[in-house]
Amino acid sequence: MDRNVKVMFDRQLYVFCQEAAQICHSKEFKQLHKEMAKLYRKKGVNNFKVIAFHDSLYSIYMEQHDGELSSQMRSL
Repeated sequence: MDRNVKVMFDRQLYVFCQEAAQICHSKEFKQLHKEMAKLYRKKGVNNFKVIAFHDSLYSIYMEQHDGELSSQMRSL
């Protein structure tokens, strides 16, 4: 792997981890995770806490980046 590509990837990963940490400590995330875990438990989903965590994080991340991703898709 080219050194510049690796540095760029490492930077992107670092930024993503920062964003994920901020999301996971937000009141919005905690409330959404709690509601989703409750719903998934009622529906009998295996590993409902892990899946609710993933879905909550993904949902908020995508919501925050929706405009950015839409403009990237239009440029393809």
